[in-house]
Amino acid sequence: MIDTQLYDTVVKEIGVFLETDISHLKPESRLASEVEGLSSLKLYELMLYLEDAVGFDFDEKVVDKIDTLQELVAYIQERKH
Repeated sequence: MIDTQLYDTVVKEIGVFLETDISHLKPESRLASEVEGLSSLKLYELMLYLEDAVGFDFDEKVVDKIDTLQELVAYIQERKH
């Protein structure tokens, strides 16, 4: 079960990082194709940003394995300190 408070926080922080409104996205939204301006390098930078903003340990090997917003939130939920 996805933590809705964490989901809302992650969506807000992604919007801050990208300087755009992404509130229209759904949990099943694909990060690479549905979030404008999110290249693989930008996704890596986003993970580093979220690491500080949300408080979790980021393993750089998983960046390519995270496809959807829901997968990102689930990953953060597992690794949150």
